[in-house]
Amino acid sequence: MLLKSWNLPERLAHRVELSHSPDTLATAGEDGQFIGCIAMGAELADAVLATDRPAALEALATRMQKNLGLGDEQFTEVVTGS
Repeated sequence: MLLKSWNLPERLAHRVELSHSPDTLATAGEDGQFIGCIAMGAELADAVLATDRPAALEALATRMQKNLGLGDEQFTEVVTGS
């Protein structure tokens, strides 16, 4: 609802909505990858705020390997920005 109130495109708002259940989506194709990336951003924020940050990041890396095909090095680059 927030994205719609900001007048962002319906396509974007819908993809963000779908990102809340990425495991139920096929990640093949551009749309699935886009939704997976949105979901990863939300999960990364949760992992950074977790009490056991290393374990949360490790679990996230495993999910992103499965959902987006990111290897350890790619995941590290995304998380660290380098």
